[in-house]
Amino acid sequence: MNKKRLWLASTVAPVTPIVVVILVPALLTQGQAYGNALPMAILFGLLTSYLGTIALGVPQFLMLQRFGRLNLTALSLAGAASGVLVFSCFLYLFGLLLDSQVSIGATEILWGAGLGVMVAVPFSLLSGITNAGKGRS
Repeated sequence: MNKKRLWLASTVAPVTPIVVVILVPALLTQGQAYGNALPMAILFGLLTSYLGTIALGVPQFLMLQRFGRLNLTALSLAGAASGVLVFSCFLYLFGLLLDSQVSIGATEILWGAGLGVMVAVPFSLLSGITNAGKGRS
């Protein structure tokens, strides 16, 4: 496996949710989506995304690689599971900051899974991991 591609994928993929969920809406609404909180939303989003990638994504990658199951589908499923956990933690911590309670329901679980897949798929594609190799990429 090409280590340069792995480093590129590890650096770029965690930025994908920030671009899709924060920057695109901000650009489409000419900054009104977040107002003055845009820099804080970007910073908090990047921090959450990179910490989630390091804490959950890297161990999952290594485990899938060790067991010969490293492919796009497995990484996407692992990313979805990780995304739910990271997004739930994010909402909980955000709720603590705002001194409010956050409930985790189906909508939040779907958002978390979607955000996790938004990291896993670009990571897979940038690093050259596909389903074609059946885990041997």
